[in-house]
Amino acid sequence: MAGLIGMGRASQALAGATLRKSADMEFVRNQGNMGMDAAKDAQKKQTTGMGAGMGAYYGVQQAGANVVGSTVGATVTPAAVSTSAAGAAGGASAGATGATAGSAAAGGTAAGSGAMSTAASAIPYVAAGIAVAALFNKLFD
Repeated sequence: MAGLIGMGRASQALAGATLRKSADMEFVRNQGNMGMDAAKDAQKKQTTGMGAGMGAYYGVQQAGANVVGSTVGATVTPAAVSTSAAGAAGGASAGATGATAGSAAAGGTAAGSGAMSTAASAIPYVAAGIAVAALFNKLFD
């Protein structure tokens, strides 16, 4: 009987070792799957961010070209720039009048609203970039 009991214990130890090895292999497989899922999620986010960045770049470039072409080229003359600069510097020069100082302040406000207008006009391009990135994510999913 001692031989039969010994064989049973050896079989039990072998079965336990096999189960432990199987559990360890399952743990490693699960860790690998979680790593692949995290990498896939990071890639999707990176692609979306790249699309948004490209859309923003193009949108600001297009809007900036429109703003510079329509606003600066049409309304600012070299004489107005020099008197506006003098008026903005303190208004103590001979050419600086109340109207020039007021126009310098208005120019600052216009420049601020121009920047907001530029950013706002880039939004459709950002949305288009995100949409293209989402299509790439679906295509390579």
